Parts: sequence; structure tokens; C-alpha cells
Amino acid sequence: MDVFSATVRNVANLYEYWLFFALYNQLKAIPKMQRLDETPKGRVRPAFCKVNGRFSINLQRGKESVVIFEQEQEMGETLRVHFYYERVYSKGDVLSGGAYSRMFRPDFSLVIFPASFAAGRGCDVAEAEATRAGQIACLHFDAKYRVEKLEEFFGASADSLEALGELDAEEEGKSTNTYKRADLYKMHTYNDAIRRTVGSYVLYPGNAETGEEFRKYHELLPGLGAFAMPPGKPERLRDLGDFIARALESQRDQFSQLARINYWTHDTVREEPAEYHAGGSAGYVKPPKDASVVLGFLRQGDDPEAYRAAGVFFCHAVEWENAGHLPPEERKPGVPTSLGFDPLRADWLAVFQKKVTAPWLGKVENVRIVTAAERAGELKRDVSAMKAAYYYRIQFGNCHDDPPRDVSRLVGPRPSKPIACTLAELANCKPITLSCLSSSYS
Repeated sequence: MDVFSATVRNVANLYEYWLFFALYNQLKAIPKMQRLDETPKGRVRPAFCKVNGRFSINLQRGKESVVIFEQEQEMGETLRVHFYYERVYSKGDVLSGGAYSRMFRPDFSLVIFPASFAAGRGCDVAEAEATRAGQIACLHFDAKYRVEKLEEFFGASADSLEALGELDAEEEGKSTNTYKRADLYKMHTYNDAIRRTVGSYVLYPGNAETGEEFRKYHELLPGLGAFAMPPGKPERLRDLGDFIARALESQRDQFSQLARINYWTHDTVREEPAEYHAGGSAGYVKPPKDASVVLGFLRQGDDPEAYRAAGVFFCHAVEWENAGHLPPEERKPGVPTSLGFDPLRADWLAVFQKKVTAPWLGKVENVRIVTAAERAGELKRDVSAMKAAYYYRIQFGNCHDDPPRDVSRLVGPRPSKPIACTLAELANCKPITLSCLSSSYS
């Protein structure tokens, strides 16, 4: 630790080293947290080690080092926590760790993931495996010795008159490089540029009674903020320790919004880029991979354009019981129709004949269940012609032209009823030329 040499009087660095031990002690104090004595494998140095039988501390600017913790759980998997000093986040692949633009080096980082990924592996390999599985999170802390009060970091509140001077201060900071709210921008940069980051926070030696946290959504994470960490005030350290404990708890909570966001984000980015394009089909609300499409089966002789004009499509909901053996007035509802999907959740409707869709797509506006008698009355037919006791009545509108598509791989070899797919799956089906279309519907 060369900062203690007689020729070096760098108070900012001393404050940074003091914060390392403050964070270390707060981590140790979290219930069921224990420090592991294992030596990290790979390029990272242990922050504490023994050299020739003597205790050694490896804290040096520009040299990353780590302390390894695990937090056991009565229920759920043990958490692994890698506490880094000067951790380097270099440019990496979309499914790897690191940054996606340039190298970043926060003063302190907590890398959190399930302990099962670390079994027999070094820090780098364990984190890489957890990252590929989408089960890792990073918290970053930066020491800012020159910040003395929160207003220097966050600025005046947006609804105060003092806020009017912030633009002038920002412009001055661009030329003088002294504007302290740049530290706030750096926290935003960490959150955005370093993959799997869920929070970035400034630690400064001010005298504020509490820290300040900004939450991106409803929960503790993701977010950013600042904590006043003046030496000699243990209550401020305990506040920071409580925050870290809550952050770890949020990582274990699979019912949190953050867990849901992280799951679907990882699930999306690990896919290959989409090869289809919506073309002129604009105005989708849900992403195509999440929007449900009912592919309505049309028998030979049915006119797809008649359905488009009517804006209504029916499909079976409940079958008749012994329909073939009883007159219509004696029939009773039987079992629900086995469709394999829920039409009530439909977003779009397309109809198909001979495994080719009609050249339009309709937006589902309403779905309800009607009786055979209600359907017969709407279609002006006799109820005896109804093949089911109850029907799903799918009302649609806002139809727009869409290329007719070969949906044979979606509907199977002998289609006879509606099926459901996603808008992305439909868009990936091969478009049919007009000449082929005329033969398909003839």
C-alpha cells in the first residue's frame, strides 16, 4: 500500500482505502455471511494473503484484487459475493461480462451470483458461467473525497428556484472539469455501460444524516445514489451495511420485478437476431415474440374476405355431449374443446385455407363465449346446424394487408381446427406469390 510512504500524502487515496475496509467489515457483519480463505484463480489477486508466513494486504491503485464471501440461506441457494477493489470491466461480448463500449474501473464492485457456479472454478470462470446463465448482478461504489454535501452531487431539486442555475453550472463544468455533478453522470454511465449492473453509488465524507437513493422502478434495484461515509461515524457505516443486505435480499427474491426484468432481458439478448421484418405491418403494441396470433381454420369453400368484412370469427369452446345421437332440443353441453391455447388471450387473428393464410391480419378487439343459439341467431342459421354447444366469438378489426404465408410447419399435416402461434412465428413463415395464392384458394 504505497499510499502510506513518507513521500505520499494523498488524502483521497487514504479515504478510498479506508472505505475498502469499511465495506469489508459491513459485508462480514451481514447475517450468515462468511469470508472464504480460498485463493482466487486466474489474473485477480487476493486482497488479503500470507506471504512467507506474514499477513499481506494487496491494495494498489490500478491493480484489481478481491475478497470472496458466501452467504448461506436456510431456503434457496447460497449466494457468492466477490468484493473487488479496482475491478476492470473491459469491452466484451453481449453474453459475457464487462462493458460494451470502453473500459471502466469502479473503485469497489460487488459481483453477486449463485454459489453453485463457483464449484471448483476460479473467479473469472465462475463469473463467466453465471453471466452466460443470466444469473449475475453487479453493484458499484465510487469514493468521492471532494464531495462534501449531497447538493454538490445531485444538484438542487427540480422544483426549486435553485435548479434554474444548474444549466449554467453544467456549462461551466464542461470547460473547467470541476463540476461535481459529473460524478452523478458517471454513476449513470456505470449502470448503462457495464453489463449486468443493478446499482451504482457514491461514497463521500459528508455529514448528511442519511444517504439518498434513486430507484429506476418501484424496488430498491436498479438504481443509483450516494451515502455519506465520514470516518468516526459508525451509524453511517451501518446504514451502508443495511443497504447492501437489502440489495442481496433483492437478488434472492425471484418474485421481484428486477428478477423478471433480468430474466426476460437475458432471454431476449441470447437469441439470434431476428431474420424477419414487419415491413408495412406497423403499429404492434406487444413485441412480435410475445403477441399471440390465432390461426383460424377455414374449410374449402369458405370466403376469407367475408370474414374480414364481418370482423368476427367463431371457434368451438364446448362440444355437445352425444351430439350425433340426439335431436338438437335434447342435446347437452359436454367437455371443453381441446384447442391447446387460450383464445381469450389472443392479440391478432389470421385465417388459413390449405395451409396458406389469407392476405390480411386483424387486430383482436374482443373475445367472449357465446351459446350455440346466440351464434345461430347472429349468423341467421338454424341452431341444429351448430356443431358445438358454446363458441369463442373473436371480434377483430383494424385489418391490414399482410403477405399470404405458407403455415404448413405451424398447422401440421392435416389441419382441422384453429391453432395459436406468435406474431414472430407467423412472420417467419414463407410468403406466397400471387400466382401460387390463386391456386391455393381455388
